[in-house]
Amino acid sequence: MANRFAALLILCLGVTGCSAQQLTRSNAQRIIREDMASGQFGEEITAETHVQVGWFEQMWQQGGFNVGTLKLYTQTELSFLNHLVAAGVLQKLPDTPGAGGCSPQPDCKDHNKWFNFSVIPSHDVKDVNKGMFIQDVNGEVADIVLARPANPAITGITQEGSDATVEFTYTYSPTPLFKQIVELTREDFAKCSLPELSSNPPLYCPKWGRWPRETDLAAKKETGTLQLRKYDDGWRIVKPPQ
Repeated sequence: MANRFAALLILCLGVTGCSAQQLTRSNAQRIIREDMASGQFGEEITAETHVQVGWFEQMWQQGGFNVGTLKLYTQTELSFLNHLVAAGVLQKLPDTPGAGGCSPQPDCKDHNKWFNFSVIPSHDVKDVNKGMFIQDVNGEVADIVLARPANPAITGITQEGSDATVEFTYTYSPTPLFKQIVELTREDFAKCSLPELSSNPPLYCPKWGRWPRETDLAAKKETGTLQLRKYDDGWRIVKPPQ
């Protein structure tokens, strides 16, 4: 009996140790957190913005549209894009003449033009070309990362030998860029509720689903499941085949 106990003790005090064979919640949480931080886990939450706004006052009048409402729409969209310039997402390009021309020239040129911008790619901003997209005749769209998976909490672990299945919940952490954009565009988003814009709000307004509310991100919670395997150097996430 003493020899059996001594042999068991020697095995448990080996390189891996008996306790190291068991995947603990704290260890699983650390592994998943590191995977999230490296960008290997979960989908980012992104939002799109166009890079062009048109001002066609004469065309609006001839079409019988409410010019005052369309002016407010254009000014609000332009304010939002200028704030994205301040955030380093876009850069301003020269304005270009609008489609169809206008008369009398040259006085009408300030009432018939495109306000043009271009995407500044970065870690949190991608330049996406979608062909004809809304009014962006060059098809350029800024895809902005607003939040990434974070804060995993382990809800259960099942383990069979050197394999384990980990179930957990996680929330989303806003990117520093999104926090900056929120501060710069509070007045722009406040205009989404203006009665004049209720039927056709700017494209960044919640009605269109392209930009989530800040409160929506804070409340968003997901569940996940990962497979882990014990190797000689510790537990690792088993990636599915590509």
